Amino acid sequence: METVTGEQVVQAARKYLRVPFKLHGRDSRGMDCVGLVVAIAKQFGLDIDMTDYDSKGVAYAEVEHFLISHGFTSISHEYLAVGDIMTGLNPTDKKATAIAIVSGIGVSEFAGITRIIHCDSVGAYPRLRVVEDSMLPSDVRNIKQALSSQGLSMSDALQHLKSFRFPFVEVGLPCPSPDRRLATQTSHPVL
Repeated sequence: METVTGEQVVQAARKYLRVPFKLHGRDSRGMDCVGLVVAIAKQFGLDIDMTDYDSKGVAYAEVEHFLISHGFTSISHEYLAVGDIMTGLNPTDKKATAIAIVSGIGVSEFAGITRIIHCDSVGAYPRLRVVEDSMLPSDVRNIKQALSSQGLSMSDALQHLKSFRFPFVEVGLPCPSPDRRLATQTSHPVL
């Protein structure tokens, strides 16, 4: 298995933008959030799969076990980098796990994440395809509203947020930025 950069992972993920949602889908004809991770891994020579979940989504512990058992590294949020996987509470369905590829890092109240690539398949207005979304203050406000409708807060979401690195991505960790750390510890955006 070759060693790649996080940016190469993001470029691989972007190849799937606009692919339609399909439960258990694993290719450009259709995929779900697990399928996005599986398809990216396959592009870099890691043949993995997870299909034992239903339409209500993947349980949080199952996702963590699946990733760790296939060599993914759990990483601290302050070392989160482009190309890493973010898992957490799905803001519109607390029984499901949100899974996304981090495609932008900066100052953000959502653990320093400014952009994500994910399969948007739930919520009031799901786009039912792989999309790249901003995590800027206005977008985070929408997440807060969705969480609130389930009786959850942003701190609940951040407590459940976990980050993983693909096993084939370079292991060098970036030095955490003081501004980024501050952004993850406050309840408002740092401008």
